[in-house]
Formats: sequence, C-alpha cells, structure tokens
Amino acid sequence: MKKISLVAFAALALAGCASTWQLQVMPRDSGTIYHGVWQNSGTGTSTMTITLPGGTYTGPVVRTTSAHTYGFYESFGWRGFGPGFGTVDFYGGTVRMKALLASPDGKGLRCDFSGDSYHMGGVCADDSRHVYDVIATSQ
Repeated sequence: MKKISLVAFAALALAGCASTWQLQVMPRDSGTIYHGVWQNSGTGTSTMTITLPGGTYTGPVVRTTSAHTYGFYESFGWRGFGPGFGTVDFYGGTVRMKALLASPDGKGLRCDFSGDSYHMGGVCADDSRHVYDVIATSQ
C-alpha cells in the first residue's frame, strides 16, 4: 500500500474531532439577535440548541450533502515498478446540513445550512412561519 501523506492524515484525524459552533439568529421582522449553540460530538452526531422568545429549541443536525469524496485506485507495474493500490479521500467544499429542532411544549423549528468547515449560514422557520437568518462560526 502507498504511504499516506501528512495532509491526508491530518484531514482524517480532524474529521473525527468534536467541535462547537456559536450561532447568531436574527428574525426577518426585527434586528434583535438571539443566540444558540451547535455541538458536534465527533462521532457523526450533532445537537443544536437555539433560544428564542417563544422558547428553547433543541434537536439533531445531519449532513444532507457535501463535496467530500472517497475512492479506490490501482496501479500496474511497468519496467521494474510494482503494482500498487490504495484509497483516496478528498475533504473540502460546500457542506449542506439540516436541523429539526423542537421545544418542550411541542413547537418546531426547521433549519437549513450550507457552508464550509469554519463558517455556515442558513435559514430557520418555526411553526408560526416566522423566518430567521442564522450564521454559525466554528470555535
């Protein structure tokens, strides 16, 4: 098997790291900024919590699409060079996420995000059809 590059190793190592994102949430009908937090456990699960005047909403966040790719390669020997095989992993580009949050009294908040590994932006809408713009910054 071919040696893995330092950059590829670092990308694989960081892919499983836990992270916290700070959220700023602004309703489209006022300039008030509310806050939330997005916790990524590093194990493929994330939880988001946003506090608005109507209550606190909490729920799961999942990645729906991304520009990450994974593949296999095989090379064949020629003039003294032996055959080889391995895997290729590319990280980066735009990621899209969806969050389905609920308050203890049964109200819902649905969010869609897109961005990269350090910055995300998106829109949330509650059951009353209030729309909120959201920015998320990795800490």
